[in-house]
Amino acid sequence: MESLSAKRAKAKRLDLEKKVYETTAKVALKYGHPGLEGYTDRQLAEFWTYDTEPPCRENFKKKTSVNQIKKVINSAIRIDHNIWNSDFLHGLATNCELVNRNDNFFQSLIWRNNANIDTIVLASPFGGKIGKNLKENKPEKVHRWSYVPAFDLTYTKYTTSFVAGLLAGGKIVYKDKAYFSRHSGDAIEEIKKLKIPIEKELRIKSFNYIDHYVLISPLWAALFSRKMPKEVRAKWFGIEKAYNAQLYSAILWRTYVDSSFRKGGIPYLKSRRMIFYEFKCEEGAMVRLEKLRFDMKLSQLDYSVRDIVKEWANNPQKSV
Repeated sequence: MESLSAKRAKAKRLDLEKKVYETTAKVALKYGHPGLEGYTDRQLAEFWTYDTEPPCRENFKKKTSVNQIKKVINSAIRIDHNIWNSDFLHGLATNCELVNRNDNFFQSLIWRNNANIDTIVLASPFGGKIGKNLKENKPEKVHRWSYVPAFDLTYTKYTTSFVAGLLAGGKIVYKDKAYFSRHSGDAIEEIKKLKIPIEKELRIKSFNYIDHYVLISPLWAALFSRKMPKEVRAKWFGIEKAYNAQLYSAILWRTYVDSSFRKGGIPYLKSRRMIFYEFKCEEGAMVRLEKLRFDMKLSQLDYSVRDIVKEWANNPQKSV
């Protein structure tokens, strides 16, 4: 039978082990996979928030494993930041390839030639190993953000942060005399689930590879820009010839707010006078906009679009 002193010693050991893993998980989230570079005293001191003295650095290394750190990150760590959270990161990842080829490593993000993703990754407060091509700004090369513990945080797709990440990862392209946001990979299915209008869907065969992508209006990313890092927020505003941006913005304001049409109330929204002038017709501007909402398949947009439009309307001073 286990003695009382043995039970106390075991409880103390388990408590210390829990504190070590929680501290290690937090260090990993901010500074990347700790097994690559090792811990520093400064990093440990930053996240050791307990009254007791921390174990020495060597004991931290001995008492931790990647798999256990991943479990702690997934089950015990929550990030409540308005922008930099797991929902946003996983939304962004739908535009890339998220890989984990070995359980002894954290997940890595791989993408090609997308300045918006480059900027977001370089600005991220989460740790990971930045690939050489990204550091050297080689746009035509494959870019990597490797061993990123933040991708093991739990997440949900049903938030404006996830949608913001999904749309922030678009690439602004010019085609047929207009600007679009281009998305590929898993982002395509997510955009379809949101019922965001897809203006063009293309499959281009190159050697043994099929480039499958969709083009949508830049307006949708601009709407969710409030949930994006400031480093990419302004890229979605003031794009001349942004495909259908002014028309969609008028329909959205009429649908979810009112018929006042406050200029700039949401991105690309014109003044009431300009909208009435442009939509002047026998059936009236309001009736025409309502008809266009159905004709352009905007009647089944995901609730997150409605919510973000109302957020703009209720907080007009918070723009770019």
